[in-house]
Amino acid sequence: MKRRTFLKGTVVTAGAVVIGCGDDDGTDTTGGTTDGTDTGTDTGTDDGLEDGTAYFPQSVASGDPTPATVILWTRVWDADDTGDLALELQVSIDEAFAELVPLSDAASNLTAAADDDHCVKVRLTELAAGSIYYYRFIYKSGDTSYVSRTGRTKTAPAADADAKVRFAFVSCQDFNGHYYNSYNRLLREDDIDFFVHLGDYIYETTGNPSFQDTHPDRRIKLTDTAGAIDFGGYYAAKSLDNYREVYQQYRGDEYLQRMHEQFAMVAVWDDHEFSDDCHGITATYEGGRVDEADLARRKSASQAWFEHMPVDYMGDPDFKYDPEVEFPDDIKIWRDLGFGKHMHLVMTDLRTRRTDHLIPEDAFPGTVMATQEDLMESFGEITDEAGEYVNIDDFEGGKYADLLKAGAEAGEYPESDVTGDISVAYINGHVAKANEGKDEADWIAAIEPDADRKRGLSYSDLGKRGKFGGVGSRYLLNKDGVDPASKVLWDKSGGESEVMMGKVQREWFLSTMQGSDKTWKVWGSEFCLTQLVVDLRAATQFGSLAKRFYITGDDWTGMPNRRNEILEALGDLENVVAITGDIHSFFAGTPKSRGDNTKGIIELVTAGAASNSLSTLLLRTAKSDPSLPPEATALAFAIQSVLTDKYSKPNPDLAHANCSAQGFTIVEVDGAALTATMWAIPETGPDGSKWVEMDFGDGVMDKFETTRWQVKAGENALYKEVDGAFKKWDAAAWDFV
Repeated sequence: MKRRTFLKGTVVTAGAVVIGCGDDDGTDTTGGTTDGTDTGTDTGTDDGLEDGTAYFPQSVASGDPTPATVILWTRVWDADDTGDLALELQVSIDEAFAELVPLSDAASNLTAAADDDHCVKVRLTELAAGSIYYYRFIYKSGDTSYVSRTGRTKTAPAADADAKVRFAFVSCQDFNGHYYNSYNRLLREDDIDFFVHLGDYIYETTGNPSFQDTHPDRRIKLTDTAGAIDFGGYYAAKSLDNYREVYQQYRGDEYLQRMHEQFAMVAVWDDHEFSDDCHGITATYEGGRVDEADLARRKSASQAWFEHMPVDYMGDPDFKYDPEVEFPDDIKIWRDLGFGKHMHLVMTDLRTRRTDHLIPEDAFPGTVMATQEDLMESFGEITDEAGEYVNIDDFEGGKYADLLKAGAEAGEYPESDVTGDISVAYINGHVAKANEGKDEADWIAAIEPDADRKRGLSYSDLGKRGKFGGVGSRYLLNKDGVDPASKVLWDKSGGESEVMMGKVQREWFLSTMQGSDKTWKVWGSEFCLTQLVVDLRAATQFGSLAKRFYITGDDWTGMPNRRNEILEALGDLENVVAITGDIHSFFAGTPKSRGDNTKGIIELVTAGAASNSLSTLLLRTAKSDPSLPPEATALAFAIQSVLTDKYSKPNPDLAHANCSAQGFTIVEVDGAALTATMWAIPETGPDGSKWVEMDFGDGVMDKFETTRWQVKAGENALYKEVDGAFKKWDAAAWDFV
């Protein structure tokens, strides 16, 4: 059979459903015929088509492929006509567009509406499974027709196909001060079926020095600065125009455009599509100093995401974003996609419906959040980390209350915080500070220990060092305090202290995973399930940091009881693998429920495609946060080694860590195994400076290092390729055997 005849025989008539990005009238334009009749315009050649790159500044993209459908996207811009613009779509089975796929009439009458930022999304239907299609958009200005670059997309294999699937997954692609070298390399893998983006597709800030770099040629700029949040030296997007402009500039990158032109994408958002470390409608820039809830900003971010991302909304192919719909039901991005008989991809949203971080950023460190009675109720005993506390209002006639109120006068915290049950250790810390430089005769007496005094957990026991800020709330949480405190809060709230997905999404997620008949259930989770612990108790050189810490509380670690619930449910299933990102590191592990370590799954974590690494982020935090001691800098430098320390063994479920790299991960799935290759490039070049844009020639393998992993069907075990053979991670031996 000749190739041309074979391709023609496998292509079925397509219909195009136009998805209005904003005010589409909702008319169902599904068309086409099933007998091969051409119901659209077939030019058949490139005659009369001019290069339209200038009119399509963000090129084209496709997403969410199924066996019969795919979403196609573009944005058209004409500086001489800023109103609604007419477009035409062409689809072909060959790159030369010699043989066009018949489309419905709607494909010849597309509208790039000004109200939608001139974005167009088309849901192409009635396609052949497991097939490659080429597509392009045509814009006519005057008597000239301008054509976009050609996009390539591939439909998913049929539901019963015994097909191998090969895809990439990526995360965190900060444009500011970074180049997309990871995509430059990934584009060489031309047999990728699609790629998954786990979020932080954009960064909403234009150069936040706490976690971003800047460069004259790689810095996002906002025109509507009056509508943005001004931090003095940099901005954060706030208005709809701000967010749209950020997407436009990110999509202007050559290598990101080529990724979208070459591969379909399956995407969810993480935090930076709205705001760093957000929860619901609330940002965290000010560390709890002000209320940062902003519904209008959240909806602007969601609308821009809807306009610019080629997403097919589950159960609602005609979905149009409407900012008048009540939050959070204005948009639902969780969904699942099947790829043959061996892979079920389930994508979740872990930001929109989540509650605040377990430890509020504005928590007063001295306040007792779990009393002795609370601990007895949850555990039947007083936990080891619990410390003595007193009611400061009447203890010793209020003497120590007056002392702490002096700190309030200095602006460390509001005076209203100095009330109720307060940690004795915290009070004594202020006593020591007040006594500095005084004669002993003038010292204020510290509170002496009392075996009969009540004991509980204060926020300082959980890692809070100052009234405001992320340390002890989102980062560097004292494990031995957080573990019992989280259980107390969980019990007292009936589980409402830890809402990550929301009830509806959680029930959908579990029923989807449990009801799947595919060999592999792959969960696209924005952030880590593997808990990242450092144990510094025996390292006296770390001073006051000589404790056990969770590195972050912004991921699943910060909702430990909900994490246990999810892992215990998934642990009853076979072949569950989570692919995650957000943490700017490569990790591989076997996360298990803290309540039942026989229940767990496999997790593969990819580093940022183009963002500062975890090591760099921790170093900047250590240097910029005055609440942290000098030893925090040493911890930042040593983070990779302390996470995987074979003596303290803080993370038995963590089999691999690379905390100073960028890159991507490629996964191959079939009926026997899931095999993954992590492609890691050091964050900095040999001279210690940031990489610039690279021309990948023969030396490409000298820059990227690969690590290969495998999970065998029917085994809940993680294998690593060592000297050409796959060896299994043994947590007890702390090695691959």
